Parts: sequence; C-alpha cells; structure tokens
Amino acid sequence: MSFLVYVARVYPALKPYIKGFYLTLNSWRRDRDDEGWKLITLSDDREEEDQMFRDTDAPEFVIPLSRLSEDVSVLETLTANDTPPRCFSRPTAVAVATYGFGDASGPGFGMSTWSAGDVHVDYRFGTWTPVITSRPSNYREFLNMVMEIEMKAERGELHKGTELFLFTDNFTTEAVFYSGNAKSRPLYELILRLHKVQMNGDIFVHIIWVSGKRMIAQGADGLSRGDLTNGVMSGKPMLDFAPLHLSAIQRREQQLKRLLDSCFQLPPGQTFCYLKPDEWYTLPFDSDGAFVWAPPPAAADAAVFQCAEAVHVRPWNTHIFLVPTLMTNRWRRTLSKASDFMMTLPFDKDAWPRESEFEPLTLAIVFPLLAREPWRVKRTDIGSERTRPVLGLQWGSFAHVRDYLRKLWVQARALEPMPGSLARSLLSGP
Repeated sequence: MSFLVYVARVYPALKPYIKGFYLTLNSWRRDRDDEGWKLITLSDDREEEDQMFRDTDAPEFVIPLSRLSEDVSVLETLTANDTPPRCFSRPTAVAVATYGFGDASGPGFGMSTWSAGDVHVDYRFGTWTPVITSRPSNYREFLNMVMEIEMKAERGELHKGTELFLFTDNFTTEAVFYSGNAKSRPLYELILRLHKVQMNGDIFVHIIWVSGKRMIAQGADGLSRGDLTNGVMSGKPMLDFAPLHLSAIQRREQQLKRLLDSCFQLPPGQTFCYLKPDEWYTLPFDSDGAFVWAPPPAAADAAVFQCAEAVHVRPWNTHIFLVPTLMTNRWRRTLSKASDFMMTLPFDKDAWPRESEFEPLTLAIVFPLLAREPWRVKRTDIGSERTRPVLGLQWGSFAHVRDYLRKLWVQARALEPMPGSLARSLLSGP
C-alpha cells in the first residue's frame, strides 16, 4: 500500500485506483459500511470514536471488497508497459496550455478548444447516434470530452507536458474523474480511457465544473445545438470565460470588503489584513491580526497549506477564506478540515451577482485555538449549533445567512482563546 502511494505521486492517473486497497484494509472497523466506506457518525462518545481508530483489535486478514478487484484490474492495465513511461513533473515550457468547453444537450454535442498563442478557436459539433442518445446525460457529457482528448492525441496535437483545462457544467463528470470510480459501468470505462491518455501521453488534465450560465455565455451550450454566434464563436477571447487566475477580491474588491465588514466586526482600531500572494509566506507567520485569504482558484491549494501552517505558529490569529467555487478538487477537502466553518454563500445582487460571476463563492473561517479542550471552535456546541442552520440556508436568503454569520462570529470570538504564552510554550516543547 505504501509503495503504491509513492508510485501514484509520480503517476497521478494511478491515484484513484488505490482507494480499493484502503477500503479493504479498513473494512474491519466498526465505523465502515459493507463496501468499506466510512459512516458519517456512529457515536457521540469521543472515547468510543477514538477506539475505532486503534489497531489493537485489527484482524490478521481482511475480506477483499468488490472494488479491490476492479482497482487491481485497472492498475494492471495502466502499468502494462514493460518499462515505466517517463513523465513530466510539471508542464513544459515548449508546451502550451489548452482550454476547452464542452456541452451535450439532448441529441447534440459541441466542443470548442483554444491553445495559448493561437489566433483561432477549434470547434466541432454534431448529433449523437440513437444508441448514444439513449444513454444518460452524464455519460454523453463525459464522452464528449474523452472523444476530444483522444482525437487530439491521435493527431499529435497534444505535445509532451501539455496542460489541458476542460470545463463542463456537469458536476458528475468532474467528480468521477477525480474519484476514479462510478456506479455506471459505461461511465467507469470512460474514466479509464481518459486516464490511459493521461498516463501514456504525459499530459496534465484538469476537469473543472462551471455554472451552466457560464457555458451559455461561453457559447458551448449554443454550439451543442448548432448555434455558432455566441461567446467565443462570435470572437470573444476564451480566457474571458476561464477566470482561474483571478481571486474573488480581484473580481469584486469593494463589494466583498463591504460584505466582510457587515458580517464580521473587529474591535475598534483593528482592520482585516488582505493578504497578497507574496505575503502568504510571511505575514501570517510573524504578525498578529485577522487575515483574509482570497487566492485564485488555481492557487487556492497553496494558500490553504500556508494557512494551516500559520495556525500552528500563531494559533491566536483569525483567518477568513474567500474563494470562487472553481477547481474545488484541489482545495475544498483540505480547507474543510483546516477551518472551523465553511459554506457556499448564496448569490447577492451587490456582493456576488449570479448574472456576472456565475459560480458561487466559498467562505471559510479559522477561529483562534481555544485555551482548553476541545481546542477548536467547530468541536464546541457553538460550532455545531451555528453551523447547521447556516448550511441549510446557503442557497436561500443572503440576509438570513449574514445574520447567522454575525452570531457565529460574536459567540465564537467570545470564547477564551489560547494565550500567546501558552501557545509559545507548547510550540517550544518541554
């Protein structure tokens, strides 16, 4: 198992297919279902919960789960070469990034792609055969992308080290690609086809969910219906519809600053410190205050990592994250673990309007560590009582969400934070 983890760091296409090993090895634990997946909760008793993770009762052998055999079969397919293929650790300077938007509407499909430096946009559109039309929309959406990548690879248009950013309004397409598994067998086979191209072609593939409204504005939705007059098809730049490099503050600075001031009140004389990318590695580690992290989606994983490190160095500080909900597979899971509170904000006509921003905004808060157990705000009664109703309102009224955020902010910051002297003594060790 450990060996496979290291191999997957070199060949990311293998990573989703290690899951079957992990599920099987932990299937004996009491907090697992019949397929090895962890149950949401089993007990409110923390001592009993800790017992689940002790290996004192681990059996010598475990029963293989159904997914293990499928994952082993896929790993054999992806590693069928006599010698390991050489791969790039990062996109090369001679290769160019390629962007593509694909959509499948009813019996039709459309795909437009553009490579950095090109003066034209490549596109294709058409209608499915009756057999494909009868398949679920998830399958047709994913097949549209897989076909495009396979055709470009066959024509030699994907140079070694090329980075592909592929956008779809079907969330399932993004989810199954990064999980490596799907309940539908045809969808599972498409995942494997795409990972084969990625494994053998030394390319970097990113599948990114975007709003259906963005697909309409970009022109992919119309292209799938034979309309060649919208978005990039009318001459607009492709990068205008792929704001992966823009932070929330860059997109709506004044509006979001007013939003934070209305939701979260600091003591007199204090203000939020809005971190710039070159300050992620310095200010949170050597200064005190309330920091706002607003990274671009493409760099959000780096910002989350630095924030988690800064919490250990100065646990009395407060951190707020604002990230457009794009490329979430790179950062959302880690951010949810590092933060005390995280939610998807509802659209607001002033701060974050649906008509122009398309995807919602993700908000996360890391409160100061507490002076005594349970140490984290999210483990207290305040964390559970205030988080649940807010999450239920995240697609509703923004005014109601703002009221709940204020109450959470006031009550959480009223708790006794870890004193600087205690934190420094813990950090310095005995």
